[in-house]
Amino acid sequence: MADQETTAGSSLWAVAAAAAVLLTAHLYSYTLFHTLVEITTVAIGFSLFVLTWNSSRFLSGTFLSALGIGYAFAAFSDLLHALAFANVIPFHGSAANLAMQFWISARLLQGATCLLAPLMVSRRIGNHALFAIFLLVEAVAVALIFTGLFPECYHPGTGITPFKIGSEFLIVAMLAAAAVLIARRRDHLAAPVSAMLVASMVCTIVAELCLLRYPESGGIADLTGHILKMVAFYLIYRAIVVVGMKEPFKLIFWELSRAKEELARARENLEREVKERTAELRAKEEKYRALIESANDFVFVHPILDNGNPGPFVEVNGAACEVLGYSREELAGLTPLELDAPECRGHIPGTMEKLRKEGKALFETVIMAKNGSRIPVEVSTRVVEIAGGNLLFSLTRDITERKKAEQALLEKQQRVADLALELSIAEEQERMRIATNLHDNIGQDLALLRLKIALLGKVPLPEKAAITLGEAGDTVDRVIGSVRSLTQLISPPVLEMAGLEAALEWQAKQVETDYGVTVEFMDDGQQKGVAKEVASVLYFAARELLINVAKHAETDAARLSIRREGGRLFIEVEDWGKGFEPGGIDEYPTSKGRCFGLFNVRRRIVHLGGSFLINSRPGVGTRAVISVPLPEE
Repeated sequence: MADQETTAGSSLWAVAAAAAVLLTAHLYSYTLFHTLVEITTVAIGFSLFVLTWNSSRFLSGTFLSALGIGYAFAAFSDLLHALAFANVIPFHGSAANLAMQFWISARLLQGATCLLAPLMVSRRIGNHALFAIFLLVEAVAVALIFTGLFPECYHPGTGITPFKIGSEFLIVAMLAAAAVLIARRRDHLAAPVSAMLVASMVCTIVAELCLLRYPESGGIADLTGHILKMVAFYLIYRAIVVVGMKEPFKLIFWELSRAKEELARARENLEREVKERTAELRAKEEKYRALIESANDFVFVHPILDNGNPGPFVEVNGAACEVLGYSREELAGLTPLELDAPECRGHIPGTMEKLRKEGKALFETVIMAKNGSRIPVEVSTRVVEIAGGNLLFSLTRDITERKKAEQALLEKQQRVADLALELSIAEEQERMRIATNLHDNIGQDLALLRLKIALLGKVPLPEKAAITLGEAGDTVDRVIGSVRSLTQLISPPVLEMAGLEAALEWQAKQVETDYGVTVEFMDDGQQKGVAKEVASVLYFAARELLINVAKHAETDAARLSIRREGGRLFIEVEDWGKGFEPGGIDEYPTSKGRCFGLFNVRRRIVHLGGSFLINSRPGVGTRAVISVPLPEE
């Protein structure tokens, strides 16, 4: 404290002595006074540069370095200003204008330096880069002045120019803004440094206002302005040179102390954030564990190994342990590959590939419990990224009851199919019995009756009786024809004797004969191997489709084809008529419906384990496809 008081006292005596010298010089010669002021500020500016350049490695930011370099170049312009003012520099124009141009360029560079330096408190820019930037600016300014491109600041006839006055106000605004910035960033600077810098800015502002009409002002304003300019440079000297040269370690340790305080605050903030984050993660973990433990399904979490295979479980829930009979520790040593039934392990490479591409997968498999029991499951798994790594989160559902229900449904469907086949067989047998009865009994009786009528016709009868007998004979002939047609409809003999293909070809010709629709028949020539009962169902289904074409399609051409592909038989009926909307044929026809025949065809084909598809639109025709499985050879 005593050293600081001594230093402050010495500084006051030095300022007082300098002021006395300058006042004496001013009374003796204004040129001497002006030269002493400018040379003093130039010396201070160059001293700032030397100190900040050599001590920049000890400073955390570029603030002081920018001030030192910028003030050095401003001092150089002040030196040129002093030389021009003394008419030392040879110049073809006005010496006063030249001196004012260097004055304005120096003050503009000083204002820009003070305005930009606070923005570099926490930034590091190399000294060489800063020096190059200021050197370029200074060189441009000097070149503009000596080439006559710099705006005129003083005219011998009219005095100072509006440009000079406007520039002074601009410099004042820049310095005021710089003082505000330094005051706002005082936390980044030592307290005495920031205070003296702001004081220097204030002194410079007052000096600029006093010298607003310099060199015309003269008198007390001129004297005050130059002295305040020197005081401003002295304050910069006190802020940087004295604190930086005579007390360098104090400035360095202040920055270290400030950095330590910031580090302590950052540590406190970090510890607080860690605690908050830890508490948040703990709450999320508890919520996550409660969620997976409350799940009735099995929950498995495991990593993905480098070779792409699933790794050992890292997390399981209680439901998995309870049903599988393993402890958590036992499951932690297993992988999904070891848990799957041997015959189900083949799906894992494909599943892992799908997870790699899509990030999720849904599949069924069978897993083995500890006691060897088999449990069918449905697994929904998804890739989850945690802490930079990928984990598989699998929700596994026991589908034992569903599989039992599915098996029961399959068995029921099989029984229904068997009953449908038995029904078809019984229906075909009944058709054959009726057809046989019609042919063998009724047909024979009608033939005998026709024979007796014919014999009776040879006996002489009254005319009226002969006419009646002839009519009776005609009636018997018509009945015999109807019985034969009915026999063909119920069970055509060609189906029994020649097979399905021949029966379909005969039916195609019959539709052409009965309805005038030309039906093209196509057969791939392969052996079909269709059971007799199934052949009957297929024949009548194709007949229903052909008659629908003849009645409703409004066309004179159609195609009927039969082929074998693999283990299935296909029958197609296609026309190019008016078409229709096929919706509704899957539902039982109501009294308003017109699709009973198609509904019946579908029902009978489905009962055989086959399928019945219709593709049709109004105006484009219809294509119906019947497909049934063939018995294995």
